[in-house]
Amino acid sequence: MRKTSIETLFPCCIGLLCLIASGLPSQPATAQNAAPAPAKAAPVAPVATDGKALMLLAAKSNGLTGPDIQPWHAKASFKFFDEKGNVTDEGTYEELWVSRTKFKLSFTEKSFTHTEFGTSKGILLSGNPAQSIELESFVRSEFADPLPSLKTVQGEKFALTPTQLGAIKFSCLRQTNANAEPIGPNWCLDPEKPILLIDNIPGGQHVIHSKTLSFQDRFVAGDLRFVSNGKAILTAHLDSLEPLGPIDEADFAPPADAAPWTPIVVLSPDIAQTLLTVKVAPDYPVAAQKQDVKGKVMMKATIGKDGKVTDLQVVSGPDMLRDAAMDAVRQWVFEPYRVNGEPVRARTWIVVGFPN
Repeated sequence: MRKTSIETLFPCCIGLLCLIASGLPSQPATAQNAAPAPAKAAPVAPVATDGKALMLLAAKSNGLTGPDIQPWHAKASFKFFDEKGNVTDEGTYEELWVSRTKFKLSFTEKSFTHTEFGTSKGILLSGNPAQSIELESFVRSEFADPLPSLKTVQGEKFALTPTQLGAIKFSCLRQTNANAEPIGPNWCLDPEKPILLIDNIPGGQHVIHSKTLSFQDRFVAGDLRFVSNGKAILTAHLDSLEPLGPIDEADFAPPADAAPWTPIVVLSPDIAQTLLTVKVAPDYPVAAQKQDVKGKVMMKATIGKDGKVTDLQVVSGPDMLRDAAMDAVRQWVFEPYRVNGEPVRARTWIVVGFPN
């Protein structure tokens, strides 16, 4: 089994430029039945110059689960790495998708297989419900659901900031509050097309999208690289992406051992931030100020069905700042995350900085 744990996913260091210099798309390829091959790019609307408009365009243009998407079949392979760059585990992701209530999604690794069947009455699971698939879920979400939903975007405000790393230019978007102050993560797009290139996770971590494909007039990453402390801890490659049809109902029939399952949905920090409705700023401890103790406290939290924070655990951060960070976050409230219209528990990571 892999040695990389959730706690090692988000240390507060940035080492990005050398990892994105190779692989960023110049022209999208078109997904085919096997390995994608270069082809004519799908038509793209002109890039907007307003933050909100550009975020709406990006949300419509990236991913695989929009209301206009026709059924599809995807296969991907992924690898986990330790801090020395050694492969600690590997596996595959495969999904047959018709709609949010009709799909078959599988993660297969050396020690287990986890398969979910989407139905109109909820999700059925074939596999061990205790098996953690937190990191694997990031692979699926970054391929298929990398940006907030259109409904979420329509209710928020976003600032647009042109950004440059070396010779590479981006159009970066960040959620803001009513005072135009940044309150959430940011997503960096190609400056000429609404293609997601970098998903910046609070705490200085990044998911790099490269070798972009065009599928049903949508953009989908061909490769993903999850970067922590300047090193890749997880990479994923989209092996194939093709239309699904005609639909064989037998493919979606759960086996006899499948049981009702309400997963604790794993949300990336950026998606969780878009659901945040009440945010209480932490008190900077006087003792920490006197000793000039600064830094970021990272916590793993569960958001209940009512949107309140439960099961809060500190992952990293200066000891003198931890209690203050937890006291503040316990008062946060989120819009409940919903699956098939029903609120479910969700797990995510929260970073609080001192001074904020």
